[in-house]
Amino acid sequence: MLHHRIVVFAAVAEHGSFTKAAMQLEISQPAVTKQVKELEKELEVRLVDRKGQFIALTEAGKLVLAYYHKGVALQQSLELELSDIRQRFSGSLRVGASTTIAQYILPFALAHFYKKHPDVKVKVESGNTQQVQEKLIRGEIDFGIVEGLPNNRNLHYEPIIRDEIAVLVNAEGKYAQLDTLNVDQLKTMPVILREKGSGTLDILEQELEKQLGLRVVDMNIVMQLDSTEAIKTFVKTTDSIGFFSVPSVMMDIKAGSLKILDVEGLDINRMFYVIYPQGPAPHGMAAQLLKYLQYYHQFG
Repeated sequence: MLHHRIVVFAAVAEHGSFTKAAMQLEISQPAVTKQVKELEKELEVRLVDRKGQFIALTEAGKLVLAYYHKGVALQQSLELELSDIRQRFSGSLRVGASTTIAQYILPFALAHFYKKHPDVKVKVESGNTQQVQEKLIRGEIDFGIVEGLPNNRNLHYEPIIRDEIAVLVNAEGKYAQLDTLNVDQLKTMPVILREKGSGTLDILEQELEKQLGLRVVDMNIVMQLDSTEAIKTFVKTTDSIGFFSVPSVMMDIKAGSLKILDVEGLDINRMFYVIYPQGPAPHGMAAQLLKYLQYYHQFG
């Protein structure tokens, strides 16, 4: 298993701060500093350059961090394989998933899960966050995976994977010459949004107002559509902007049809949640499928 000092160093590296790393790890800042210094002594290299409250990685630090991520991937892969060996599942699972998750994140994990557990029949029902919650309450699915914010006290929400929402434009349109937008530009540019009840729209409304003081209703909304693919097609063929979960547009960015624009002062990160009725968490083959989802989203 990974050495504790490496884990502490990785937290410092990823947060760029000893203080923030201490908060994440729930230990004191002096303890964090001590662990990093002892790791540097052990490896006989300097890993970080301290700049006030923040740090920058040295070349050695970047190398150690890269190997840390490889070690995490190997450890999680080992745990997944051992779990598969210990347990052979059969039966059926009914999974509800928000549209983005059902289309762009879940299928890859399902394919690998099926190879190991071909006797498990998985049925996936997709919809927006509100629709998935309603299916769960009616008992039509065993658990759900949604992108919306927790809002139903009858359900338990457990964060499972992190996601980022970005602004994208037609890579061949007039906005492609830009790299960064300010709030005034964002307010006036034609924008295509998801429909009411969408988890993406919920988090977008919250974060735009919190980070930029911008209400969605004050934007130049030209259309609201009920699927990511529909919005992608619209943005690719017009001079407009769309807000997308990054996994949903990676192929389009690589193909050169869409381009990400940074927005000054805006950084939208969110969690995807496993949801289930109040009570015991998903177990057995459901828990194993969720492990596949976490692993293959993070490491592919």
